[in-house]
Amino acid sequence: KIIFERRDPSGLQIWLRSDECRQLHTTGHQDVTRLYELWDERRRGRAMPETSDFLPIETSPLAVLEPNLMLAELSDSGRVLFRRTGREVERSVGFKVEGYHLDEMPTWFRRHAEAGLRSMRRTRRPNYQVVKTIRDFRIQHFQLLMLPVAESGKGVACALCVAVWM
Repeated sequence: KIIFERRDPSGLQIWLRSDECRQLHTTGHQDVTRLYELWDERRRGRAMPETSDFLPIETSPLAVLEPNLMLAELSDSGRVLFRRTGREVERSVGFKVEGYHLDEMPTWFRRHAEAGLRSMRRTRRPNYQVVKTIRDFRIQHFQLLMLPVAESGKGVACALCVAVWM
């Protein structure tokens, strides 16, 4: 059960005081912090920006982040479809992500993405993770930021994500 403060109906003041937010600004990769700052600028006092604030991606400030960017569509049924995925993300994970649903992904990928997307959708706030996982007998270390984006004033319609492998 989520309880929002009357002074902060968007819940973003809670996010700004969180350890997650502090960690993002102190240890976050420059692409991760750049996407957060762009998202924060585009929301213009709203709880979250709308998809139209970023489209088309090719001509928006997101274009420089495109190799590490993912755009995930969140359906009412709970399924997640990756609409766009940057080439660096697909190179790092080792498989094609764009056009596939999250439940079709390997377990190691799904485990981190599902928890973050669920939290982001429920709280309507950013989700930042520093992940260390083992895949194919190698340790992988990456930063993952998931930002909620609304569609025409409705709730969270999609997630704007950036993943940077270290």
